[in-house]
Amino acid sequence: MERPSLAVAVAAAQRDGRLAQVRLAVSCIGPVPMRLHALEARLEGATLAEGQQLLRQAQRHYTEVLQPVDDLHGSAAYKTYLTGVLLGRALTQAVGANRRQ
Repeated sequence: MERPSLAVAVAAAQRDGRLAQVRLAVSCIGPVPMRLHALEARLEGATLAEGQQLLRQAQRHYTEVLQPVDDLHGSAAYKTYLTGVLLGRALTQAVGANRRQ
């Protein structure tokens, strides 16, 4: 059975140009799937650009909370970096999807 190097899920809305109801989840990076409650709280009320920047710069947070492990699917450093990239992309998609509804 194969498993991905990393999986992310993001739900978010925008109100008056600010992020609202942000939910972030990550799996396959460490021992257990996890919601990122502290980052969700920090993203509330931020602009999309501010949110993307915060997610890219949260490497220390990912390392401490998610406890990434080296395995055949990638190094801990690679997975930590990719977490920020993929969360940022998913945040953009989530906000865009909510606008179209």
